[in-house]
Order: sequence, then C-alpha cells, then structure tokens
Amino acid sequence: ACIAAGALGVGATFWAQSTTANIRSLTALFTALCVTLLLRWGHTRRWRGLALAAAAFGLGVGHHSSLGLLALPFLAYVVVTDPRLIRRPREWLPAAGALGATFLVLLYLPLRSAMGTPFDPAPIRTIDDFLEHVLATGFRGDMLYYRTVTDLVARGRVGAQILRLQFGPIVLTAAGAAVVRLAVHPPCGHHRRALLLLGGAWLVNVLAALTYRAPQTVEYLIPSYVALALLLGLGLGMAPSGTRARALRAGVVGVLAVAVATTGARNLPSMRALSADHTTRDGAAGLLEAAPEGALILADWHHATPLWYLQRVEGLRPDVAVEYVYPEGATPNEAVWLRRIDEAIDRRPVLVTNRFLAFAHTDYRWIPFQGAWLVAEGQGSPSLADLPEGVTPREVPFGDELALLGYRLAADTVAPGGTVELEVHWRVLRSPTHDYTAFAQLLGPQGVVGQGDLPHPTTRYLPGEVRVDAYRFPLLLHTPPGEYRLITGFYHATDNGWTRLPAPEADHAALATITVLPADAPPATRHPLDHAFAGGLRLVGVDYDASVPGQGRVYLHWQRDGLAPLDRGPWRASSEAATVRAVRNGQAVAQA
Repeated sequence: ACIAAGALGVGATFWAQSTTANIRSLTALFTALCVTLLLRWGHTRRWRGLALAAAAFGLGVGHHSSLGLLALPFLAYVVVTDPRLIRRPREWLPAAGALGATFLVLLYLPLRSAMGTPFDPAPIRTIDDFLEHVLATGFRGDMLYYRTVTDLVARGRVGAQILRLQFGPIVLTAAGAAVVRLAVHPPCGHHRRALLLLGGAWLVNVLAALTYRAPQTVEYLIPSYVALALLLGLGLGMAPSGTRARALRAGVVGVLAVAVATTGARNLPSMRALSADHTTRDGAAGLLEAAPEGALILADWHHATPLWYLQRVEGLRPDVAVEYVYPEGATPNEAVWLRRIDEAIDRRPVLVTNRFLAFAHTDYRWIPFQGAWLVAEGQGSPSLADLPEGVTPREVPFGDELALLGYRLAADTVAPGGTVELEVHWRVLRSPTHDYTAFAQLLGPQGVVGQGDLPHPTTRYLPGEVRVDAYRFPLLLHTPPGEYRLITGFYHATDNGWTRLPAPEADHAALATITVLPADAPPATRHPLDHAFAGGLRLVGVDYDASVPGQGRVYLHWQRDGLAPLDRGPWRASSEAATVRAVRNGQAVAQA
C-alpha cells in the first residue's frame, strides 16, 4: 500500500496538482472511491455497496464529465462479477436511484447562475442552456480529435513519455508485471475481475486523453495514474509470501521503495522552486494595476483565474473586465479571439494575454503591455510620442527605413535554460521596401546561445509609426558562464537566403551585456553519470545528437564540487579553466 500510494503521490503531475486549488485532485479522489466501492461490492455482493458506488460515480461525473467514460469498465466489472444481477431488480434499482439522485446536485447550476455568480461562463436560463452546460457539448469538436493512424502513433509516443516521466521505468515495469500476475496467476476469479476494472479504467482514460485536443493531457491522465498505482499495489499484494520467496519479495519491495524515493527526490527541487514562485501573482497584479481605466482583458483560463481572484477576493481594479476566451468546438482558436476583439475594440481599451501567428495578418497593432498586448486599431493609429518609463534610449538608424529608439531588459543576469526578456522600441522612418523580420540575439565566444525572431508586414506600416517588440527566448542549456552581448536588428528574405539592414557600424545594434551564471540546477540528461576528475570536476551526464546530417554531437554535463548549495546564495564561478578532450584509439577527435 505504501509503495502504491508513494508512486502516485510523488509523480510530478499528481504532486503539483495536490498543492494548488484545482479540479484534478477531486477527479483522482472520485476515481479511487468508485474503484474501492466496486471492489468491496465484488466481495460482499450487497446492494448497499453497489448503491454507494453508483452515488460516488454520479457525483464524480457531476464534478467533471470526463469521468463519465469510466462507466464502460465499471459496468463491465458489474456484469462479469454478477451476470444475473439484471434479474434481481431489488438489488440494482437502489443503485440506479442513487445514481439519479446525485444529478439533482446539477439543479444548483441554474439557481446559482440566476444569482449572477462569478465564474459563470454562459448564463443558464433555458433547458437548452442547462443541457449544453451539463453535457459539455461545446467541447464535442475536441473529443476524438486525433484519430488517424499517424496521429495515434504520435500521441501514443507522447503517452509513453508522460508515463515514464510520472513513474519512472522501474515502477512501470513492476506495474506491467503486476498486470501479468493478475491475469495469469490469480488465486481467485476476483483478481481477474479487478484487472478488468482497473485495467479497463486505465485504458479508457488513456485513450480518451490521448485523442482529446487539449494542452492538459498530463492532467486528464490522472485517473489512469490512480488505476496504475492500484494495479501495482494489488500485484505486490499477490507476491508469494512463503519462506523461500520471502527474500525475493523483500528485494522487490526494496527496489521499488528506492525507485519511488528516487522519483520523489528528483521532483522535490522542482516542487520547492514552484512553492517559492510568485510570478503568476506578480504578473496578474502588474497587468491589472497598469490596465487603462475601464479596459477589457481577454484571457485564456490560466491567465483569467488569477486575474479574477485578485479582483473578487482582494478587490483590485474592479473597473477592469476580465473575460475568459474559451474554445468553441471546431472553430480555430485564433478566430475566436479575433471575433471577441472585433466586438469590443470600438467601445473600450482591449488587452489580450495570448498572441497567435494569425494576428500578424490583421490591421491591428499589438503593443507589449505588462506581459500581455494592448490592441490598437489600424496601422495609422497614434504612435508612442515618448519612450515609456524604464526604457533605455538607444537611437540607431537602420538604412533610411527603420530606426531603433530604445529597449527595456528585464534582468541582466540569467542562468542556462533561463529566459531573456527584452522589449525593443523602433520607428518607421519611411515606407519600407520589404517585409522585415526583427531579431534579437545573445552572442558569446562560441556564437549564438539564444535568439528571438518577430516577422512584420512592414510594407504596410506608415512613416512615423512606433512599434514595440517583446522577446522571450531561452538560453541553450549548455551555455557556459560568462559575459554575452545582446544585439538586435532587422533582415528580409532574398533569393539567396536573407540579408540584414545595415546600421552605421554593423548589420546590428548592440544593446547590453548579459551575465550568464553557472547552472543552478542539475542537468536534464538521458544518461546520468558520476565520474570524478582532478580539480573538483565531476562528469554527471552525457547526451548524443545525430539529427544534423554529417555531424555527431556529444554533450557532456559537468559539475564542479565545492560550490555553494542552492539554499545558501548563488554559486561561485571558478576562475580555473579546464580542457576536455574526446579520445579514440589514442587520438583526440574533439576538444572543448
């Protein structure tokens, strides 16, 4: 039981969800509750047990309709356990009544909607409104979205990767062995029926989540995590307990305990970092406080909820309207956002938290604004007369068409894998002859370690217009510590590739120097190692890349012992240099 619960509890998604206000943890609870009650009924065959299981299932479906699909394995378990139950209505009618009674809870929805409740996406005023909300028909275009062979193969690989990240290969192997044990060597038929129940719940949930169009696949798979953990526990419970097998059983349990503890230790630094991460609150508060009076903020779910919290719980900026832009079936998401913008732009200032590629082909201007974008009408709308507060002036002409005005850099230090956040202000001097792409790069001795590119339909821009570009690009994980130059510029496509607009001294403008710190977290590597070398160097991982034809790349991950721990301030950079050589048959084939 401890191994099964531990494997579920320290899994990345389950652990992260358990620390926040969310709907996923309750789906896990209802899944476990339904399975427990059904297995208990399978032992006792008492009608009260079946009625309790039906009530739990009804409440679970009322909580999140995706659990309704688990009716397939649940009914299959009931039929296989007692095929003649249908002939005894006195035993199953109470279960049907309990299931129906739970749906009375849904009558709360129109009553509360009539009271003007928060988080009411669409008021429920008619029977059709009620049925549309309860049956979640607005998402029918997303169900079974991935159904071609190619899609299913690709999504299957995604599912396998997710399971590996959640549980690790040892626990997954043990769960597979548990399934075989339940199927091949059951001491009684009850275990095979349990395999039907748990294996069926796992399979149905995995198929539904992997064929559903949503970015939260790892969260929709939580019921399958519960089923897999229970399968693991049942299999361990069936392990031979005789004198001869006792040592083997203890060894298996010990290995699994170490595997579970290792997964927990691997995820612990991330969870500790998340617990100290206030970027969501800071970003939402900054956006609300800076929004124009009476503005409308169109947001996706992950941005809308913290904005609503700050407004309705803490009373921040009640004059600003925050609207959740939800998917509308098969309608492309960017089309939904543009329609909502069109409906509001004439009446009030509009800000959006998301920007799509399709937005670049509209006549709107998208001005970076506190992590979001302020939507301005028309290419000829008023320009920014002066640089906003906090922008560093940097006037550099690019030919006679464009000119850099200034920039704002969020931070001048960053760690490998971290993100460079840059805002660049520039002006159109005269009607451009090409559609230019703006770029920003971070350059070091070994070349580019981070880059962002933003295409613009500049041939449609008017002289005098001021544009603002917001860049957020990550640094390569193997970026060495040191000082790096941040540059920006413009280029356009040619028959032979591309060419940059010239500046007075080069084909770019230098903005600032950014200090790259030593990595502050263990490297992500497919092949962990632990080899100590002289001078305190330790080789902790290696990865290989053969994706570029004619090249073989080897990434060696190094750590220097003796640096300050993470909870005692920043790591100290060492002034000692080291040369690494890769040797084959006594000959050096590479050096770094």
